[in-house]
Amino acid sequence: MRAFLQFLACCRAVLAQLVTFPGTLEVDLIFPRNVTYSPAQFFPFIFAIQNPLLAIPLDLSIRYALFSFGTTDGSNASNISIDGDIDLQNDKISSWDPYLAYPAFDFTTKLSITQGTWLLTWTASSGNCSANPESGRTDQSYLNRDAHVWFTTKKGALPVDLVAATDAGTCPVNTSNLTYNITGTLDTPDPSKFDGRDSCAILSSPPAANPCGAKIAVTAASSISAAITASHCAFPHPLVKCPPAGNAAGSRTLKRLVLLAITLGWGACLLLR
Repeated sequence: MRAFLQFLACCRAVLAQLVTFPGTLEVDLIFPRNVTYSPAQFFPFIFAIQNPLLAIPLDLSIRYALFSFGTTDGSNASNISIDGDIDLQNDKISSWDPYLAYPAFDFTTKLSITQGTWLLTWTASSGNCSANPESGRTDQSYLNRDAHVWFTTKKGALPVDLVAATDAGTCPVNTSNLTYNITGTLDTPDPSKFDGRDSCAILSSPPAANPCGAKIAVTAASSISAAITASHCAFPHPLVKCPPAGNAAGSRTLKRLVLLAITLGWGACLLLR
């Protein structure tokens, strides 16, 4: 485990070296959007991070919450309480652009039968540094920015289709997004108050959003569905249909492949440094 954590720390350091400034990071809530959907077995909340390497100096995290505003099928939506965090701060970001961030369990079966009106709110938290000319030091703080989207669920409406949601011929206007213009970094005066990081982003006025830049390929959509299914099926009494359990030989092979990937990645990491 210690070697694996060292590997992750090394890779984050390498990725941080690839960041160039100025640059724009954009967070798009690509699902759901402000439309009406059919209730579904899996109802994911998916964020796309454009230019995701900038999340490293930005120290980005997302908190979300879902609220019910009435149902039309007699179900008691007041019992549905959904909130959580998506942590992008600790080695959980990659150069895959856009980077797709989503919680894999928690909420996904709770909208399978309910019809009604919903408000999904989300808050992006990030670090921010600025030079203080009076003291000659760097001021550091956290910046919280809020966004939201309304949507409805109704039987017979639009099915959950992650690819179709981002593959329109023109950019839809019913998206929820936030942008950050990062011009550089400064040394962090107190890393203990900034997740142990020794530098943080310098921010200027955010540019207009470009949701057209966040698209989900068919393979990525399939991977998300598989990951959500696997998260549910890891529990003793899953509420979803699970694939047959793999055999012991397959499990051993998977472990060997994981160890090989870590070994190769560690070697590449050292070379890049």
